[in-house]
Amino acid sequence: MIIPRKRYEAMLANTERVREVAREALFQARVGELEEDKEELDRVLKETDNEQLGWDHLYHGTMTFAEVIEKLQAHLLPDDMEVAIHVLRDALNKRPGTEDGLSREEFHFRVTSSLIQLSAGKSPLALDMVAEILARFPEKTEVVAGYLASQKEDAAEAVAGKVVEILSEERFRTDWETAWLLAVLGKLHNSMVARQQPLLRGIALDEGQSHYCRAEALKILGMQGELDHMVVRRLWNIAPYCFHPDLVAAAHYARGKESWCEPFLAGAMEDPINKVVVRHLERAAQQGVGQTKARGRLG
Repeated sequence: MIIPRKRYEAMLANTERVREVAREALFQARVGELEEDKEELDRVLKETDNEQLGWDHLYHGTMTFAEVIEKLQAHLLPDDMEVAIHVLRDALNKRPGTEDGLSREEFHFRVTSSLIQLSAGKSPLALDMVAEILARFPEKTEVVAGYLASQKEDAAEAVAGKVVEILSEERFRTDWETAWLLAVLGKLHNSMVARQQPLLRGIALDEGQSHYCRAEALKILGMQGELDHMVVRRLWNIAPYCFHPDLVAAAHYARGKESWCEPFLAGAMEDPINKVVVRHLERAAQQGVGQTKARGRLG
């Protein structure tokens, strides 16, 4: 989406105001919760080592509730991730076309900036929302894919499952949408389970899929050591030359588990471009092993 500079700067300032309003709303909601629930207030006071405030307020009466909250304010203010998910949910509720909905530019800006912020914090708070975002707004696939790929290792299996679920939906999606999501699975291939492989095989075998998506699916299958020689050969013969390096990469990933990969790579490396691809992947693999050993020594 192309936005004039002045309009962009205005939306940036407005989004910052929206975040501050959201932060204050979340803070006030938390204050209201503590005012209604004395047990929760007591828990917060203990958690923050401020039990004396509770004695002064609840028992001695020397301190008002407002004064207690003022002392606790730093502990009660929402963090950036809570604000970002609040702004994201609000934007989706006010999507273009709804009553009092946002403009397309403002909606795009709020959704994108929120997801980027959640990505930077590696926050899983929006995982339950990505399927809806992609179904309604497929043009957001790139930023959603970036968000999914940013998640920590302990969320990897859930993310892989979510991406497989999205790719399994029977709706039209462009090649670029599929490719972005496959790129996420490529990063999380170790977290995929066996029952999810048929989806990748289906994409790799589908003659109606683009060469790009089929090659991406084959690379993931290669990483998992489940690469079919005949499928690679078939795509090698029908895909444009520019996709050959992707197929070489797929065979390289599988070379430790599939015996046919070595002679295939030996032949493919007669092409200098493919040779460069293999050498690059070999160096990357060696560096990865070295980094893993270094982390082990430090641990």
